[in-house]
Amino acid sequence: VCVHTKPRGLLLSVLLAEDLAEHMLLELTSMLTSAAVESDVWSEEQVEKAKKSVLILMEASGDVAAATEAAKKDTLFDMLQPYKTGTQQQKQWDRKHKPPTADEIGPFDEIILDSPEQKAKELFNRSSPKTKLDPVEEVVNYTPDYIQTGIVLNASGYDPSKSDFIGFKLLEHRRNKQPVDLNAMPQMISTAQSNWRELLQEAESRSMRQSKQQLANLTQNQPASPVTKRKSYELRSQIITPSPKKMKKSGAKQCSKVGCDNIEGKGIQFNRIPAEPPELPDGASLAKKLTNRARRELWLESMDRIGRQRGVDKTKGLRICNCHPIETIRRRLYVEDNGTKASKLFDLTVVVGAGVESSVIPSETTKGVGKDRFAQQQLQQLRDDEDTARSSIEELPRDASPMEVTERENIRLKGELASTMLEMQRLAELTSDDSRHSSPITCPAVEKSAGFVEGKERPSNLAPNQKRRFRVVEVKNTFLRSSSNKNNNSTANKKSSTGRKQLSAQKPPTVLPTMADDEVKRRTGFCNVSTLLAYVIVVCNGDFDRIRRRRTSLTWFEEWFLYLEWKYHATNLRQQDMEAAWGIDKRFINHVKDCKAALDMAAFRSWPRFASFEEDKKLRNPQKWAKYDKYRVIQWDMTNIPAPKFADASLHRATFSQYYGMNCAKSGIGMQLCGWAIPEKAWTGAVEDGTYHSNAGYVKAQKEFQEADLVHGKVIKFHNILDRGYRGNVTAFRNDQLCLQPPSSRSDRRFTGKQTIYAGSVARDRAGNERGVRVMKRSGMFKRGFKETMSVKRFCDAVLTWGFQVNFMYKPVH
Repeated sequence: VCVHTKPRGLLLSVLLAEDLAEHMLLELTSMLTSAAVESDVWSEEQVEKAKKSVLILMEASGDVAAATEAAKKDTLFDMLQPYKTGTQQQKQWDRKHKPPTADEIGPFDEIILDSPEQKAKELFNRSSPKTKLDPVEEVVNYTPDYIQTGIVLNASGYDPSKSDFIGFKLLEHRRNKQPVDLNAMPQMISTAQSNWRELLQEAESRSMRQSKQQLANLTQNQPASPVTKRKSYELRSQIITPSPKKMKKSGAKQCSKVGCDNIEGKGIQFNRIPAEPPELPDGASLAKKLTNRARRELWLESMDRIGRQRGVDKTKGLRICNCHPIETIRRRLYVEDNGTKASKLFDLTVVVGAGVESSVIPSETTKGVGKDRFAQQQLQQLRDDEDTARSSIEELPRDASPMEVTERENIRLKGELASTMLEMQRLAELTSDDSRHSSPITCPAVEKSAGFVEGKERPSNLAPNQKRRFRVVEVKNTFLRSSSNKNNNSTANKKSSTGRKQLSAQKPPTVLPTMADDEVKRRTGFCNVSTLLAYVIVVCNGDFDRIRRRRTSLTWFEEWFLYLEWKYHATNLRQQDMEAAWGIDKRFINHVKDCKAALDMAAFRSWPRFASFEEDKKLRNPQKWAKYDKYRVIQWDMTNIPAPKFADASLHRATFSQYYGMNCAKSGIGMQLCGWAIPEKAWTGAVEDGTYHSNAGYVKAQKEFQEADLVHGKVIKFHNILDRGYRGNVTAFRNDQLCLQPPSSRSDRRFTGKQTIYAGSVARDRAGNERGVRVMKRSGMFKRGFKETMSVKRFCDAVLTWGFQVNFMYKPVH
């Protein structure tokens, strides 16, 4: 053994004398919260051994006087009182309140917001559990494609290499490291530019969003509805058909109604659909304006009811066969005349609307409306009576009672009556001449109950000599004129020029990609529109299908703007304000939030949680962090998110923080020296900083990351810079990391000069982390906190994704 090698006992003694002994006493004091632990948990022998060990540690720390005073105390709890320190120390609850148990402390998104009354009702089976309001959108993670994202960013006009935000700097750095196919690059750039131009055009107008089932119904081949004349009509003579010369000259005409394949001839007549009326010259009279407006409404309504695009399809020479029923509708139409608004009622005679999915076109699966179901019940009852009579034709035994004979005779007579009524109904349906008493059966269920053969040709309800005209009839004594435009503002807002309630899809977009930068900053926090769009591209991984994914009739840009405005939470705070601003119901607003939050959460989980050592070292401030040049440093701090005072006692205990003096949730916020912010899950407010640091999971994630991110084949450990109240040395040691904290001292004892300098150095380094917490609280979600009417999961996801978003909208705070 070399005499120059110091023995381990000497090294341990030196370490104890320096600070290890005092640190062990501080840790033991923070965990010993009550004197009852000695009597309830430990035996007398264990308590005596612990007292001797505490006295040895006190002497080893150099404080012999404190050891002498501690030897006079009866309990271990009293002996350690001089070492009770720290701002986050767990204290005794006053009165009869109990501290929260370990089961009550945990992630905030796992709490159950049921009142005591609701829990009692569920316990005694007097009420069913409340349905959760949590979003159901699926979060699908992906592998970030930095090259594709960069190409789309360049196509949008945003250059990430010139950005001041740490998120785009990291993207550009990782983009240069990712392998690329240079031969496919020109095609990718050209495709991205073309798709971006189309995307901007889609943001300029709203449209009716179609579900997958609706799109499938429109693209698949629709079965033709067989429509021919009734057989009873064919018995009549003088069926009017076009002359052969006329058919040869103009060609056979086909019905223009969607879903009808009838061709001129075979006893089918056609009528012309009115064309679009010409525009009136300037100075036209009020009467001509009203008449022209009525003719235009007739044209629009006719095109709409035959299944064509209203006001878009201007095809001339359309015709419709006489196999479709007609109806008369009444509309009040408005025109402008010399600065005033005039209106009048008109009766429009048009064909009954039957588009691709209209109820007028017979369905093969529907049971019809209430009238159809009532008719089906009556017909089915007759058929049941008929079947019952047929099944009871066997002769009665000779010893049958008079009651059985009478009952069998009633069944026979009832069956004969049902058969007679069914046969009369069939004959009346087949031979009736009056279209008022004979209408086509449009419901297959009724047709089956009536006994008709399924799939037979469906007749028309119109006689061949019935005149089919699209007409406009003026309703007398219905003229109105307003004295000023102000009186009709509410009506103009509620109704369109056609007099019908204006849908959201028919309104112009509320926001556009060309809006002012000041308005964008006021409502979303982004400095301009280009940065907002750049963040959307990053979230969607450069995928245009993800960007344009919609849940409402709003444009894709409006939906993203709605979501980011809600997450910034500075304008349109109330639900009714959002409904008024966007013109859609709250259910659809929540659909938008959930859809975008799912994409946002996918980006948050898919991007690397930490910046690598190479990225952190390259992007950090070299002058400020020169002393950490060879170290991997991360700073952690906690912040509160206000919460209401819950009625449930256990929930109140779990969320009440002694330090903040309020019910809240507490979230961890990490900051690397390059400025990359790392948000962590919010926990209930009663959790201590040290407990959160040990159990939240990010320390273990740091261990896995440092083992994967090797530098020249070596592991560079994380140095955790923490506040004094954390107690993070043991957690860091267990996860092969280091910990830097301001020193602690027992009561009424001043720091030494060396300790003061060390504490000031750590406090200076942690200033960047404090500024990072302040940036996180720029969101109204952090400021105003959680409300009981909110969805817990939706709120927690918004808090997490906001922490990810600040990396792309604010300059780093390093």
